[in-house]
Parts: sequence; structure tokens; C-alpha cells
Amino acid sequence: HRHVSLNMPLAAVRGLMAASKIAGALSAASLPSSCTPEPLMLHGSLCVYGYQCESQFCCPNLKVCLRNSKATVGPGDIKVRDGMRDEVWGIVAGRTCKQSGTNFQQCYQDQDGQPLDTWNQEVCGCHEEYMKRYKAGTWVTLNDIYGLKCGDYQAASSGEGQAAPDVATTVAATPEAGTTVPVAATT
Repeated sequence: HRHVSLNMPLAAVRGLMAASKIAGALSAASLPSSCTPEPLMLHGSLCVYGYQCESQFCCPNLKVCLRNSKATVGPGDIKVRDGMRDEVWGIVAGRTCKQSGTNFQQCYQDQDGQPLDTWNQEVCGCHEEYMKRYKAGTWVTLNDIYGLKCGDYQAASSGEGQAAPDVATTVAATPEAGTTVPVAATT
């Protein structure tokens, strides 16, 4: 399995915690891709905001629902149509939004999965394809989850979104230099 995990510098986590207390949350309804899925999405589902995930944690770097901030994700966990799996995994494995850790006040969410009032995906170093789909509201709709409804979208697939695991490669994301702690240290 090729898995990606993510740790952040301690200073970034402390800054995020302070920002979420000071800045407050923005009304997500006015932002792109702000649908609330039914049912809430599980580990491995593509997401934009934490409130779209059952765990309330959408990794700000990967843009994937994770069980928690310490969880890893592999290509077999990603819940997209088989025809999109390689392209989407390439984006996720390369970190969908590479600069979210340095721009956490614009790229992270509060403990309830709501974007901070300083939210601005333009400064998060996100992959061009993700940004195109974020603005169009189609990143979440790449999920192949039986019965998924999100805004005007309703899945018409069989729900067989999981492929066999890729056992040929193994990779873990390298944390930034310095002391690291899990991304969402808030409770």
C-alpha cells in the first residue's frame, strides 16, 4: 500500500488553534463546494470542508476525509470512480494543497470543520485541477459513494468506488523539519 500521512510543525498547530479562537468560523454556505453531503462522508472520501466528513476532519493538505489527524490514506481508500483513480491519487499523494501549513489561517478550519473567516484557498498552494473543481463545486462529486447527495448532485453509480490496494509501492509524506505534532490537535 502506498500511504500518505501528515504531521505539522508545532508552531503551525498552535497558530491554527489561536486563529480558530480569534477569527471564528465563516459561513460556508457562501463559499464554493459548500454542499453538505448526505450521508456524511467516510475516511478516504474527497472533501473541501471538515463538516462534509463523518469525522469532521478534512485534511487541509490532502483534501480527503480522514478518521483523525493521525490517520493515513492509500490509493485503495480513495472513493472515486475507477477511471479517475490514478489522476486523483496523483493529486492527493502529491499533497493537494502544499502550502496550507504555511498559510493555516486561510487554509484550515475550526474544530467543527467550518472554515475560518480568513478562508482563502487561493493562497494554499493547491493543485490546479483541485482549484478548478473547488470553484466549480465538483471535487466532492468525484466521490463514487452509493446514494451520495451533495447540493444538486446525487450519485448514480453502483457505489463500487474502492479498487484493489496497490501493494507495489510504499511511501509516507515527509514532515517538515522541526518538532512535529498531528495536524488537528484541537478537541
